[in-house]
Amino acid sequence: MAQTASAALMPAWNDCRRSFIGWGAYMGLIAVYCVLHTAIVEAAPVDLADSAAWPLREWGMWLLLTPLLWAGFRRAQAKAGVSRSAAWRHGALCAAALCLALACRVGLDVLEGARAASSLVHFLPRHATALALVVLAWQLAGRREDRELVRTAISSEPEPDPAPAMSATLLVSQGRRERLVQLYEIDVVSAAGNYVDIRCGDEVYLLRSTLTQLERTLPPGQFVRVHRSHLVNLSSLQHMTRTPAGNGSVVVRGGHVVPMSKKYRSVLKASCAIPAIDA
Repeated sequence: MAQTASAALMPAWNDCRRSFIGWGAYMGLIAVYCVLHTAIVEAAPVDLADSAAWPLREWGMWLLLTPLLWAGFRRAQAKAGVSRSAAWRHGALCAAALCLALACRVGLDVLEGARAASSLVHFLPRHATALALVVLAWQLAGRREDRELVRTAISSEPEPDPAPAMSATLLVSQGRRERLVQLYEIDVVSAAGNYVDIRCGDEVYLLRSTLTQLERTLPPGQFVRVHRSHLVNLSSLQHMTRTPAGNGSVVVRGGHVVPMSKKYRSVLKASCAIPAIDA
């Protein structure tokens, strides 16, 4: 419940904070300008209190009107969405805010002895411009919030499902017969043109594929290339031999010997720990 209330109050708090920062900075600049104009142009004593009070009297009502107007925009948009109804609501809110701002400023002028009509003509363009700036700030803030919502939605999207587990079998042929062999049964895969030989113990099967194509589909880390024409199953390795030239061979289950080239010997040694025998 407390979290819900906090989330509901957050937009209003942000509106107030932005209004006070924006209008506060603007009125502060005007106060500084008044001080400099009085001291340099008029060469008169500076009244800091009057310099600070004048911009507050001129624009202070917008400190409160801005967050109220933005809250009205947000509520109207939530009720009507992006439609003509929302546009009419926004227009009515703008007209009400402008009338209220003018009533406050003209009222102060009338209390000081000015005529209402002349004061209204004088202040109408200023406060209409202020209203336009408030609406523009609302549009910019809304676009920023939309971008943040998009980023949040993207970051909260569920991770894609992992790729389905690779098949643990291969459909191979032996003459006119076909059978499924388990990957753990395979000892060696050897290139044979557009085919590969699949050796499982004493049995050799045929599969229509190149060695490179099949290597891409086999589980990484289970099969390793020891020669440009041979892959071996790491779980089938018994030991390897090497020659002074750097080449050698590996022995798999059943005593079958597979040639090993110097190029792939370091890859094999990095993939597993098997005893090495000098030739």
